[in-house]
Amino acid sequence: MTVGQHQSDNSYYSNLFAELAALLQNNASLAHLAFDDANSSISDFISDFRYNVSPWPVVIDERIIRCFSRVVESMPSVFSKVLRYYYQHDPQWVCQYLGISELMLQRFGSQGPDTADLMCRYDAIMAGQQLKLVELNVGSSLGGWWSDWLYPEIRQVLDHIGEVKHWNHKYRRISENTFKAVWQSIWRLKGFAAQGNVFIYLPATATANLQRVHDHLYQMVMLTRPEQYPNATLTIFNDLDNIEWLADGNIAWQGTVMDTLLLPIVKGDELPISFQAKLQGYSEKNKFYYPDSERLTLLSVKMLFALLHEPRSRQILSDAEWQLVEDHIPWSAKLAQPTVSYHGQIYPTKTFVSDQQQQLVFKKSRSMQGKDVLVGHSVPAADWIAFYQQHQQDPDWLIQQYCAPDLVASADQRSGFNSYRMVWGIFGFDNRYAGAWCRGVPAAHEDTVINLARGAVEFVVTEQQPQKLKMTL
Repeated sequence: MTVGQHQSDNSYYSNLFAELAALLQNNASLAHLAFDDANSSISDFISDFRYNVSPWPVVIDERIIRCFSRVVESMPSVFSKVLRYYYQHDPQWVCQYLGISELMLQRFGSQGPDTADLMCRYDAIMAGQQLKLVELNVGSSLGGWWSDWLYPEIRQVLDHIGEVKHWNHKYRRISENTFKAVWQSIWRLKGFAAQGNVFIYLPATATANLQRVHDHLYQMVMLTRPEQYPNATLTIFNDLDNIEWLADGNIAWQGTVMDTLLLPIVKGDELPISFQAKLQGYSEKNKFYYPDSERLTLLSVKMLFALLHEPRSRQILSDAEWQLVEDHIPWSAKLAQPTVSYHGQIYPTKTFVSDQQQQLVFKKSRSMQGKDVLVGHSVPAADWIAFYQQHQQDPDWLIQQYCAPDLVASADQRSGFNSYRMVWGIFGFDNRYAGAWCRGVPAAHEDTVINLARGAVEFVVTEQQPQKLKMTL
């Protein structure tokens, strides 16, 4: 591709990103500039951070931010509205459809949620310059905080490069916005009854330098602390056995009552099931803010994408809400059903997946890190049909429209200058856009799933600042 074509691809995101494409295409040494992960201070926090990090940011402008904000501000209420309708009118059917327990739906229906309490990361791609959601992640283990630790080192590198050091772009700190939202949720739940005691559980295997992690996060927590909580504290612990389960519904650790409990790098299977159940039960007493509560994380079930596209769901939504779904949620359907509805027409599922293989993806509803995904155009027809026949009775699989990511130009130390397929991680806290990161693979990469665990490159996202107009007299 020519410099002009690369600039055109990148100009959709910002003028600075277009300039970056031209710079990297014409300068091989800059294109192979390495992020010095060996000497990065991030290694003091994360002993196993071995991902490929690009020193070059993806720069977005106000128009892209507005696009992200539209999704972040509106999508949770759409999911919640549809779920609440089925909770009230057909709870047994929707539990079977989503593969959830009636108790989980009951928790959602009887206790909320207030969508402002959701901690969300919207994984999305740009396809035909249209934002399309891949999945919605909810809870405190969203990642993103390492981008905050990476960016100062990336910025230090950029400040020594003459062509870019004067660019007017800023980084939106995801961790700072996380804790601002946590404080707001504590305030909504407990008001002045809270002391401001923030607790974070990190397993012993997460870091070899717990004190440095504490010092870094303490600064962030105190920076964002509201004036209502002058005696706020931060405790990071790795011993679940010392949690005290109090009779009044509170939980404490070494005598200090928790106002919130965060599990930032914990996946479900890393905690004993009995502990998860007990924590869930206590969270329902509303004595502490727990962003990993089932009533909140229910919105992350991928099968909700298919539920939104069910014909009977259309009547639940307003025209504006339905337009949001059509714009940003790829067509999806439950695999384990005899027919699917596609653009108003009904098709036998087997015939449909066979005829539309090149435009479809099979995806498991409950899965992470790009696992359990099969892209139709990446496998022979015989393998595709065999996969369908193997899983056609499994209620946890869905069919989804494949959206090909738009290519953008950037560089990393291994590939040099390249065109990348990107997936965006868009953070939303307190129903507000809170920052983003990107992960990409070179266009020639055979793997159609873009995930760090599968070799993708990490990019931080910065925001081009609008030019200030000067008044002349």
